[in-house]
Amino acid sequence: MNPKIVFAALLMTVAISAHAQSGSPGQNWGKLVGVNHSNAKACGATAAQLAAYKRKNMEQGKVLYGRMGDYPTDFEAGFKDAHARNDKALQANGGRPAADVCKDLLQQVAQP
Repeated sequence: MNPKIVFAALLMTVAISAHAQSGSPGQNWGKLVGVNHSNAKACGATAAQLAAYKRKNMEQGKVLYGRMGDYPTDFEAGFKDAHARNDKALQANGGRPAADVCKDLLQQVAQP
């Protein structure tokens, strides 16, 4: 699956679901990044890839949401909350996402 299509679909999902979620736009963006980060970690992404993925997405979110509230704090709160929840969900369901999800996520985190 084309990573650009996956990313576009994720952005569309975030835009649609942001209205239904509680929290600031920065928190919601952090939640999405946190879930993807957690899944990529479970799929075997390296620590360097994960750090670069988080940093890149935090910067992209700053462009969109940086002037709203306290973006860095909001992003980090959403990221940590979603990461912890997803880690628990993964543990309860076999510890790893589906193979096709892993393939797409590992391609995403490998991109500079």
